Amino acid sequence: MHDGPDNANQIAHTKERVCFWITSCHNECGRHQQQRMDADLAKLVTPDQLSQFRRSKPVQAAIMVIGSTSDGLRTLGQEEYVSVRDYLMMEIACSVKSDNPKH
Repeated sequence: MHDGPDNANQIAHTKERVCFWITSCHNECGRHQQQRMDADLAKLVTPDQLSQFRRSKPVQAAIMVIGSTSDGLRTLGQEEYVSVRDYLMMEIACSVKSDNPKH
């Protein structure tokens, strides 16, 4: 291995290229992170949307079904089951998101 000026220039050039690659990678990662954050923000459910959901006819029907089956003596049909399932899944999802704002 030569310790001459050509070798020192090559090392300096390689070091500059590595620094450039690192900077370029950080910039690209930052851009992707911002895009993901923007996409996540667009997916959030607003309080108005949640209120509108809770006042909707399917939700009211699901709540009525839950109330009418609280004694455990009534069998649900497929439509009632799906309505109650969807309502409960949405309530659970909203509850988890409000309890843990990172998700």
